[in-house]
Amino acid sequence: TLHVTPSEIRIDAPRAIVVPGTATSVKELAEKLAHLGEITLVGKAVSLLPMLAAEFVLVFHEGASSYSSRTKALTEEMAKRGISLPKLRPILRVEYKTWDALRAVPCAETTVVTLPEFLQQALNRERITLMDFAICWPRAIEWETARLNALKPLRSPRALLAHLAGTLGSAWTEKASQHESLTEKLVGLYGETVALKDREFAERKTLKSRKADVAARYRAKGEAFRAGEDNLRFDVPIATLHTEIDRLTAELHTLHLARKDAERGVELLETRTAVRKIEAEAERERARQTRNALQTIHGLPHTAHRPSAWWFPLLDPSGAWLREVARTAHFSLEPLA
Repeated sequence: TLHVTPSEIRIDAPRAIVVPGTATSVKELAEKLAHLGEITLVGKAVSLLPMLAAEFVLVFHEGASSYSSRTKALTEEMAKRGISLPKLRPILRVEYKTWDALRAVPCAETTVVTLPEFLQQALNRERITLMDFAICWPRAIEWETARLNALKPLRSPRALLAHLAGTLGSAWTEKASQHESLTEKLVGLYGETVALKDREFAERKTLKSRKADVAARYRAKGEAFRAGEDNLRFDVPIATLHTEIDRLTAELHTLHLARKDAERGVELLETRTAVRKIEAEAERERARQTRNALQTIHGLPHTAHRPSAWWFPLLDPSGAWLREVARTAHFSLEPLA
């Protein structure tokens, strides 16, 4: 790749080649590079379609060079600003009906092909005749679009599993049932930990209250002493409160350990792991179906518009498919200005 910058000309190579100075014309560039030896410069891309459309008619497949609409907007804006342009030839667009043309293959009704995974999902079969594929491929796009629309709103694991059970049958019906029973068990186990947590919270609240009572009694005892009153009457209630605080502290410690043991219990962990495993399997299935659907929705129209040449002799040595694609091709002009 050749970079012409304001300070140097750099050529990307295994070892970068740097030529000091810059160039503002092709002639200057040639002079700068001449000392490197015999050089051929190849233009890999055209920055603007009008550079070619001024001399040639460009032939593009349907969907190719999607920036042509931006080029048209550019030429319109240039015209509005009074910038003169050469006469630009329109693009010749070619739209093939590759998959529809499979009908022309000899014995299309009996020639069977094995489908890739994403099309097996879309057409709900492993193998298909060429005739059936020519008829069904537009419906496959509709069916997979509907599949995506059905998967999109499924936010909860339970809803996703119910959908998979309804569409994929017994295996997922069993998984959905297992998930339901395991979830109920998990809720019950969590209920035990919640109960312990509630008790721990209540004990902590009581302990805080008793500590506040002790502090209040100590303040009252101090005030009585400063007023010259009998302050010994506070000793027994204070001692009683300290005993209760010690008891509450021990109980709270026991409750805390019991709650932690319940939360880390083998049964709860195993149940939670089993639930998460089923949910992960369901999400993987959603991802697989989504990937396959997107391959169908975007892949089939794209390949219909831009078929690979080697498909034709491989699948139909008679040439009938290729001739039908040529016969049914649709041509249209796309102005650039």
